[in-house]
Amino acid sequence: MDTNLYKYNNVPSGLPVVPKKSNTKKYVLVLLVLIVAGVAVFAFIKKDWLISLAKKEEPTVNLPPAPKYTKTDLPTDKLPEIFPKDLIQEKNPMILESYQAEIGSGKKQYSVKYISEGDPKDIFVKYFTYFTKNKWALGPDGSVSQNNSSSFITAVQPKEGKAIYINSSVNKSTGGNIVDIMLILYTKNEK
Repeated sequence: MDTNLYKYNNVPSGLPVVPKKSNTKKYVLVLLVLIVAGVAVFAFIKKDWLISLAKKEEPTVNLPPAPKYTKTDLPTDKLPEIFPKDLIQEKNPMILESYQAEIGSGKKQYSVKYISEGDPKDIFVKYFTYFTKNKWALGPDGSVSQNNSSSFITAVQPKEGKAIYINSSVNKSTGGNIVDIMLILYTKNEK
């Protein structure tokens, strides 16, 4: 304790000097209470605001009717006539499904699904090489990908109005590799 004497009206009282209490702690405490209260009010208001946004109805969008889709099964003992003769890069593939479809506005789709003896990486390399050699443009949107269990290639010939999509994947139930080939014929100004 301070040994200086407290002076009341400049008269020493003989009591030790007691420092005046600072109000700083009170101000800090009040400030903290106000901040916590402000955060609580903001969180409450924000919650109600988010709930009110979620309750608003989305605007209704009227979509045109889906294009007419007509599917016709084709024989599975050969490729559709429209396919390039050397497109399938395997000898005697076991074709599981073959069909043609009218997909609206004059577009036609020809699809073949077959079992492959190669794995997806081998299939990818074969078709990538085939399309490059035959001057097909690969993936107008970068649609070329492959990994251990699947591969995907998009190739187009815009001048002829053709696009081919090839997807290969491992069939988990049989362990074999399935290749889907889809040839789309479209008018030259659309894709």
